[in-house]
Amino acid sequence: MKRMNPPEISTIVLWACMLITLAVFGFFYCGLIVHPHLVQDRETVLLLIWLYLMLFAGLFAVLLFAVVQFAGRWKDRPKSVIQPLAGGLALALLFGSGYLFGDGTVLNISGYEGDENTCHWLKLADMWIYAVYLLLGITFAAVFAGVIWSYLKKNR
Repeated sequence: MKRMNPPEISTIVLWACMLITLAVFGFFYCGLIVHPHLVQDRETVLLLIWLYLMLFAGLFAVLLFAVVQFAGRWKDRPKSVIQPLAGGLALALLFGSGYLFGDGTVLNISGYEGDENTCHWLKLADMWIYAVYLLLGITFAAVFAGVIWSYLKKNR
């Protein structure tokens, strides 16, 4: 039996995931599974399950490869792991401070009877909003600084 190399395996997995995704979106948009007596459509549940599965598979792969790369760096050059650790620590501080500074005051929303209007979920939402604002600001500042730097470098 012929042994497959990793690029062939990743290509097969990519095409399989794309075909399954197209089928799930086809079920969702075309409504091939019809159950009028159900309040919750099975197509929506199928789509959400597939999206969560893909999200968690992607997160698992990213974390796995990060750990493998970190271990390889640690073995070859222990001093080279300081930069990734500093980046991870900076992200942890960003999210931790965003959660601590988030407002957990329960909102008065008329007609809402869900379970997510609690201090924890509101602080978590604020954490993500603060992180997005800060990272967008850093991105714009980096682009602006890069334009100025290239202009000054060109006119020397």
